[in-house]
Amino acid sequence: MATAFARSCVWCYQHFAAKIGNRKYLHYLDEFDYGNKKTGKDVTSFWLEGDLRISPRQQIDFLRKVYFEDLPIQSRNFKILKEIMLTEETPDYKIWAKTGWQGEHGWYVGYVESPDDVWFFANYIKVREKSDLVFRKQLTLEALKLKGIINVAKP
Repeated sequence: MATAFARSCVWCYQHFAAKIGNRKYLHYLDEFDYGNKKTGKDVTSFWLEGDLRISPRQQIDFLRKVYFEDLPIQSRNFKILKEIMLTEETPDYKIWAKTGWQGEHGWYVGYVESPDDVWFFANYIKVREKSDLVFRKQLTLEALKLKGIINVAKP
């Protein structure tokens, strides 16, 4: 699962979605108050080409629930999710995040934790060509740096 998450392995998610089924997905989308809570006709692609929609604000609200473990799931599952979401760890901060992409929609969502505070982010960009994908994360990290939340070393 960690590899599938890190690489956004669509075929893996589609396999799981088919096994989980539409009824269970609708139940959890409602329980989690996630986006517009719609799956559409095909449970194996509702987050890609289906009816599911979510705004940056809704992404932040959901990330807060993950961070504060305020969702109806077992504590063990929060621990697993947070382990696979951890993308960067320095002495000054840690970043838990996920990229997303479907057609012209690009996302980089997550949160940054320092010893003193936590900041949530949801960056949505319009992707015109595949080479734009690098900007999802790059723009977010630059904004966090400009706000003084993180220090990003220059390559």
